[in-house]
Amino acid sequence: DGGKLVIHAADALEYTRYASFEGASDKVHSWEAAGTGIQVTPDTGKNWTTGSWDSLNGIAPALRYKIHITTPGDYYLFVNMSNPNNAADSYFVAVDGVYKYIGATGEQIKPETWYSEKRAINLTGGEHELIIFAREDGLLINQLLLSNNKDISLTGLQTVSKREEL
Repeated sequence: DGGKLVIHAADALEYTRYASFEGASDKVHSWEAAGTGIQVTPDTGKNWTTGSWDSLNGIAPALRYKIHITTPGDYYLFVNMSNPNNAADSYFVAVDGVYKYIGATGEQIKPETWYSEKRAINLTGGEHELIIFAREDGLLINQLLLSNNKDISLTGLQTVSKREEL
């Protein structure tokens, strides 16, 4: 789709081959529909602070999305969030079981706002798994967007890509 893939974050609640979620290992925190997206609840001030695959996988709440890349290259992840407070505004990114980076918004608290660390994720053609781990409970994600343009200008929610493109 012109080097752009848009995912509705709450699709993970469908728990299909294309999108799924996992709650935290504490059996207290998980994802639920909220507003126009999906949120880690309850919001108690809990966080998962260590950014590595082994310290996140199976421990922190996770969103998992199968994506299909037709044009290999560098892609940039943009996350549309509705941060409820400054202790619920960051996440970790992994692809195909490999930790990539932390996404932190700098305590920007606005509804339906796009954020990006503008860090390249190199993707080959074919199927990949994009994984978003919550760093803090209360995190509310509306949409995810992968683009091969790190300077793309985004306002408002975007048209979600066709499911077969995921």
